[in-house]
Amino acid sequence: MSKVRKPKYQIPRNDKGGIAVSDTELEAAFQFLDIKGTGEISANDLRERMIHFFPNLSVREAKLLVSCEGPFTVDKLREMLRDNELANFDPIKEAFKVRAFLFDIKLSWCRHLTRITLDMLI
Repeated sequence: MSKVRKPKYQIPRNDKGGIAVSDTELEAAFQFLDIKGTGEISANDLRERMIHFFPNLSVREAKLLVSCEGPFTVDKLREMLRDNELANFDPIKEAFKVRAFLFDIKLSWCRHLTRITLDMLI
C-alpha cells in the first residue's frame, strides 16, 4: 500500500472551502488577460491569451465566459472568484503542467528552426 503524500504547502481557502484569491493575484491575472490595457477584457482578449492553454477554446466559449451586463472588469472577475468552491484543485500542480506545456511548445519551435536552418545549409 502506498502512502498518500500531503503537500508541504497549504492552499489558502475562502469561506466556502474554495481557493482564496488575493487582490494581488487577481490583479496580475487581470492584467495578463487585458491585452490592450483598457481595464476591460473582451472575448477576443480572453481567447488570445487562453488559446495556448486551451487550444480548442472557441470564440463562442470565450464570449460565454466574459458575458455579463456591462464590461468585464477586474471587479467582475473579483466577484466571480471571491466565492469559488474549487476544493480539489492544486494551483502549484497546475502551474507545472502549464510550464511543461510551454516548454514543449518552445522545444518543438526550436526543432522546427533547426530543421529550417539545416535545410538552408544543405
